[in-house]
Amino acid sequence: ALAYHPQDFPFYAQFLARVYDGTRPPAYALNPNGMNAFGFWGTEGESNFHQAIHGEPIKYVEALIYRLAGSLTPVWALRWLVLLAAPAYLMRVAPQRTAGESAWVSLIALLYVLLPSFPFLALYDLRPFAYLVPFFGMATVAVACRRPPLETAVLFALLFLAREEALILGVVLIVMQAVMPGPVPAR
Repeated sequence: ALAYHPQDFPFYAQFLARVYDGTRPPAYALNPNGMNAFGFWGTEGESNFHQAIHGEPIKYVEALIYRLAGSLTPVWALRWLVLLAAPAYLMRVAPQRTAGESAWVSLIALLYVLLPSFPFLALYDLRPFAYLVPFFGMATVAVACRRPPLETAVLFALLFLAREEALILGVVLIVMQAVMPGPVPAR
């Protein structure tokens, strides 16, 4: 599940380079075929190839940041901020009424940050679905802690910035919301 396919890096690097330099040819050096959940197939290097595989709107935000800055540093900073937002959100909203609860919440946040793939996701994995980890984590915390509906809805919607297949994770959150008991007591 944490594997990194060698085709992904050159493909996303070419995507960012093409956004930054509009004079590049319309074909990619590597054109993997594939079909997404909606039945769209790859189109062999046409300008809309990247859109035909997966709906990942966050990649266009990253491409815009890269184009404006001319460097990957702000893209990496965005990834670090988003990845660190999940444990920060957990620490802020999870009930910590006792020292034991506080210790467990802190341990979960620490383990998230110390996960060996954490810096890899921020620095070396250009695939947009890496954003699913923090977005799903924050949405799950929002549902579990019975956060206000608007806050929960915004975090739920963030899932779909990362990939259209987040619909599967969305169903999990909807079922979780439906079967959980009443409100969580305040901190």
